[in-house]
Amino acid sequence: MRYVLLLIALFLSACAPKYRTTYSYIAPESSQAQSCIQTCKEELATCQKVCEANFNICKKKAEKIGKQNYEKKLQQYYKDLEDYASRVQRYELDRELLFYDGFCYPGSYGFCGPFGGRLLWGPPPGYTYTLHKPVKPSLEQEILDAQMKECRIDCGCQQSFDTCYEKCGGKVIKKEICIKNCPK
Repeated sequence: MRYVLLLIALFLSACAPKYRTTYSYIAPESSQAQSCIQTCKEELATCQKVCEANFNICKKKAEKIGKQNYEKKLQQYYKDLEDYASRVQRYELDRELLFYDGFCYPGSYGFCGPFGGRLLWGPPPGYTYTLHKPVKPSLEQEILDAQMKECRIDCGCQQSFDTCYEKCGGKVIKKEICIKNCPK
């Protein structure tokens, strides 16, 4: 039931309209306001340069973190791989050692085997083999995950510019434009 609800939610979200936000700027007429807006533009450019520099520094730091995480996960992967290999060996050995006496009827002693014979030796009741091969970690994915977690690309420069622009007497008009699956 849970999966059905998840599929329905995914289907409905895929059909939902997609919007893009656009901004229009209406500049004031006075020369003093124009000078103020020019200052806002310079502050925006400075903010963006600082933000980009900080982001590049953060990316390098995140790359180191990603490599460290990768090394840890790679060590765990090799341990899991050894465990997997021993479980496969045990499974193969158990399969070879199982034998049946050929009789299986309701109430018989022992476990009934897959071919109708009574299992005289084998795994305990309820025992299941888990033979899921471990997945090798990816260095690129670990670096990307660290960058997503550690680094911000939005430093709030645009919001600061919009506030500055409005303080100078200009108007900022925000519009949501439907770009996909638009209602008619």
